[in-house]
Amino acid sequence: MRTNEETFCKNDEPILSIAQLPDETLLSASADSSIYRWQFGDTDPLQTYKGHSDAVYNIALLIDDEFASCSEDTFILLWRASMARTIAKLTGHSSKVNKMIVLSTGELASCSNDCSIKLWD
Repeated sequence: MRTNEETFCKNDEPILSIAQLPDETLLSASADSSIYRWQFGDTDPLQTYKGHSDAVYNIALLIDDEFASCSEDTFILLWRASMARTIAKLTGHSSKVNKMIVLSTGELASCSNDCSIKLWD
């Protein structure tokens, strides 16, 4: 298998997670506390999502135009992709949130350095 020649890069900060939206654009979670939305074939991001105050570790696709992001800042943010703004802020973890997944029930599950798993509906 060989790699495609297309490269997306915004700055020198590590990319910590990626996800593909239903419209086939790509989201990247960055150590610079931002999320970037990319269109294949473009070298500049379509949108930049700002809301976290520290590194963004994971992105989870929700429904249609919505996704969640988790961060070292202990928060989970819910986003409407097309509007590039948050629609909710989930609080409850006391340490960095490492990862999230969407369960078959539609709930969001998150895990944290505070040694807990939380379920969100």
